[in-house]
Amino acid sequence: MQTQEAWDGAGIPRVDPEIHSPERYGKKNFHQFEFEDFSGKDEVDYDVVIVGSGAGAGVAAKNISEWAKERGTNLRILVVEKGEYIPHEQLTLTEKEAFARMYEKGMMGPTEEGMNIMAGATFGGGTMINWAAALRTPGMVRREWAEEYGLGMYLSREFIDALERVEKRMGVSAEHCVHSGPNRALKEGAKRLGYAVHDVPQNTGGAPHACGYCANGCRYGEKQGAPNSWLVDASKAGAKFAQRVEVEKVIFEAENTGSGGWFGALETGSRRAKKKVAGLECWVGDRHAGPRRRLRINTRKVIISAGSLHSPVILLRSGLKNPEIGANFRCHPATYMYAFFPHDIPMNAITGPIISTVITETASLSPPPHTHYGSRVEIASPQAALSYGFFPWLDPIFWRTSIARYSHLAVAFSMARDGRRAPTAVRNSSGVVLPGSSELGPELFCGRIKLDPETGGPSVSYVLRKEDRESIVQGLLVGAESFLAAGAKEIVMPLFQGKPFVVPDGHSGITEGLNVPGFREWLVEIRRLGAVANSFPIGTGHQMGTCRMSAKSWEDGDECGDVAGASTAEWIGYLANAAGRVLVGGGSGKAKGVGRVKPGVVDVEGRVFGVEGLWVMDASVFPGATAVNPMLSVMSVSDVLSRKLVGRWEKEGTWDTAAAAARTAPA
Repeated sequence: MQTQEAWDGAGIPRVDPEIHSPERYGKKNFHQFEFEDFSGKDEVDYDVVIVGSGAGAGVAAKNISEWAKERGTNLRILVVEKGEYIPHEQLTLTEKEAFARMYEKGMMGPTEEGMNIMAGATFGGGTMINWAAALRTPGMVRREWAEEYGLGMYLSREFIDALERVEKRMGVSAEHCVHSGPNRALKEGAKRLGYAVHDVPQNTGGAPHACGYCANGCRYGEKQGAPNSWLVDASKAGAKFAQRVEVEKVIFEAENTGSGGWFGALETGSRRAKKKVAGLECWVGDRHAGPRRRLRINTRKVIISAGSLHSPVILLRSGLKNPEIGANFRCHPATYMYAFFPHDIPMNAITGPIISTVITETASLSPPPHTHYGSRVEIASPQAALSYGFFPWLDPIFWRTSIARYSHLAVAFSMARDGRRAPTAVRNSSGVVLPGSSELGPELFCGRIKLDPETGGPSVSYVLRKEDRESIVQGLLVGAESFLAAGAKEIVMPLFQGKPFVVPDGHSGITEGLNVPGFREWLVEIRRLGAVANSFPIGTGHQMGTCRMSAKSWEDGDECGDVAGASTAEWIGYLANAAGRVLVGGGSGKAKGVGRVKPGVVDVEGRVFGVEGLWVMDASVFPGATAVNPMLSVMSVSDVLSRKLVGRWEKEGTWDTAAAAARTAPA
């Protein structure tokens, strides 16, 4: 039996049954985007180009376009997206169609070490396919970023104001949530056990949003992703848009020979920038089919918001050799768990919001000083392929019967904040403690983005560490306990070994809690099996950190060598050395009392070190993982940075740039 036939037999709709609803769709007027036509053109001129169209790009485009319109600057602002725009009338996609048209590489993965990556690759980026969860950056995370990286912005009123603006624009609220069966079960079970559990705010305009198909794009325009909010505002303020335009690299003017290291402080700093932006070299056309042609965009100001996979790759292809570019890949590694409920407790997961409940009982598991590394438990997308993506293959009959019970299935995931570690020094192969390793914190243990030698695109190297695997398993156990207390009859873990737990006849977790016969012993076995490396599949939908922001640049750039070719040993040595460097002087955004700050790719205003006219505004600037679904965090940092940008332009009068001048600049 074919997989889709199995879904049909189980009564799992391929597309949302309400796609033609008069109230939710038929009576609505959606914004109509128009796109630039570059047919027959080899060069075009714009004043500001924003690369990407997701969470970071959308906010930046709105703020810059509205500022330009209010000031009457007549700036030509262009938003370029490598993916395609899918209008609301076409958002009737099956999972298979959505994966092909809206996701990076049709569901990118696995990494070199086997982790699957889910990322948006369409107009609107990840905001088109995410699950509407809108959570604030936790205070403990913001404090870490301020203290360890000199980024006082994250503890400022400025950042809180940005969070509030973002929430207001998208109508973020949890008050209107009507929990789906799985979300309700997870919440009720956790409450019965006394676990910390919360409702998850949604970015749905302050209205209910019962849409289990949002991973395929929101046909109803209820989820306020970038194409339903920020990009609409940018369009009304005069921004232009281009689809199926992939940026290959940034073009620079001829390098000057001024004094100072490869990294110069920008504009107001003490050293002259070595590179100046002259434009972008792009590919135009459908990246999945047909030939593509080259296009040069002449511009002096570029904001890269291509996400944590592609922003560093663009910088690397542009020839920048900062060893921090692509390093510090951080994410929320996760895996699924499954609970089947009796016939008198239907789940009907497809009819409600995807994520409206989160358990935070295991959010802090690390020893001091990094106590905020742990896991959270949330409900997963109920669509068939996503639901069963990590379902263990025990035998054909078990698989088939599990599909037949789909209407009584709840799927949750345990998501860790990676970087959890034991409080031990790092030693080399000779047993010698690496210099500065006691201050390294979690970032020694993260992945990196490299250039794929065949495609020139991103290649992700990431190894799940023992402590992070333990965090995920701990979340799985808490999720299993909560589902049992809510009345589940069978619980299935994603482990390659082990058996499901089946509640014995005559017993129920609703009345017996965790004292159901055999359950505690089963938890012990799951913990034992889960402690083994590669014992369960992992994936992530949240990528961060590959163009890390810092109050400090890498000061020896001329000697840094080839970023893409650095060995693991070289990276360990580099990180250990970087951790021991002392920040000299106060520095804008430096947190009071901070003595050691790790270097980065961009400064506290998002400006790429060593380049004039180049900024990064997306999740790649985060020093670490956010611990929660990162959409609000990305939008808020982009709001702060883009407002600082136009404030600087206005103060210095540097917005009045003739893009045509870049056309004649030597490249």
